[in-house]
Amino acid sequence: LGELTDLRARQAEVLGHIEDIQRGRYVDVSVKREYGECTKLSQESILQALKMEDKTLSLEILQKSREFSKIMERLGKTV
Repeated sequence: LGELTDLRARQAEVLGHIEDIQRGRYVDVSVKREYGECTKLSQESILQALKMEDKTLSLEILQKSREFSKIMERLGKTV
């Protein structure tokens, strides 16, 4: 349940960043590359990356929810 809660909190943060960009607020992200070089990403690149992360988190949340449901189902049968 803790993992599921953490994933949902992370997804809420990602969705907040997506909303910020879509509403015209500037989101500053610096990505460290190999050998410590830094690069700044365009808002469109950040938005695309955040949307991909949101999809990944959604799939992880779905998987963890199913696992949690199975555990709860097993616990219900043993009680």
